[in-house]
This record gives sequence, C-alpha cells and structure tokens, in this order.
Amino acid sequence: MFRQQLLILWGLSIIIDHQLQKNDMIKFIFSLVALAVCTLGLSAQSSVQSALDKKDYRSVQKMGKEVNQAFETEGMTITPLSYAALKGDAEMVSLLLKKGASASQTAGGFDALMHAARGGNSECVDLILAAGVKVTNESKDGLTARDYAVQAGHTDIAVKLDKLMNAEIEKMRAARKK
Repeated sequence: MFRQQLLILWGLSIIIDHQLQKNDMIKFIFSLVALAVCTLGLSAQSSVQSALDKKDYRSVQKMGKEVNQAFETEGMTITPLSYAALKGDAEMVSLLLKKGASASQTAGGFDALMHAARGGNSECVDLILAAGVKVTNESKDGLTARDYAVQAGHTDIAVKLDKLMNAEIEKMRAARKK
C-alpha cells in the first residue's frame, strides 16, 4: 500500500509540474479528479482483498457489485470468489455465492473452479460446481480445473473432476448421436 501511495504522489508531482508549465487549469483539475478516482479504485480493491484475508464476513456481507470485481494480487488478476477458493475458505466462498458472485466469471484467464482445484479445498470445489461452472472449461493455457488439481498434488479433487469431465463428455457425445 505504501508503494502505491508513493507512486500516486510521484504521478501527482509530474501532473502538477506538467500542468503548471502549460498554465491550463481545466486540464490540471481534470487530472486531479482522474487521479482521485484511480486512488479510490485502488483503495476499494485493497479493501475487498483485506476483507477476504481477514475473513471479515460482515464486510463481505455488506458488499454489492464488488463481489464480482477482479483485483490484482501476487502478480495475478483474480475475482474475490476465486481468491477465497484459492485460499480454501469455504465459508467465504459460500457467502460470496449468496451475495451474487459469478462462479463462471474469469479473470486473468482462470475461473473460480480452477483456483479452487489449485487451492485443494474439496468443499470449495463442490460449492463452485453446484453454482454451475462447467468442469470442462479451459484456462488461457488450455488447462482444466482437473489439470490444476493434478499440478498442485490434490489427487482426490483431480479424480472427482476427472469423473465429472468424463460424464460431461459422454453426455455431449450422446447428444451428438441424436
């Protein structure tokens, strides 16, 4: 957070210097407003992640559209639902789904099921599957949730997802034969 504040201050100093050279107050004011909006966006983004990290269920319960707003963390773009699933917080996953979080929304090329499979919490996987995510979805790298479970060493989840994938494939084959 401190680094973000320093970057904002540095950006502000460049804007002020640039705008004062042009002596164009309208552009200067517009730049300040744009900077304020960006700062508020970073603050809201970090407050969502903070609530998830702290398992602050009250704050999450009060959220509106933020439940589907992706944010940046640890070098990746991720939705709150995917983040909670990756962390293995089944109670938070359940709450986010009840608040309207989209289980099929992708961020950074991955859906919540893929993150749940990587996280290794079977209850999170079950909750997200029950929300209607297709087990056959592929990431931007062409991998499925089953593949991520295998990579992470979660064989019980990988076996479950493999069975569901095979059943889905058989269903699609049967539908083609009709």
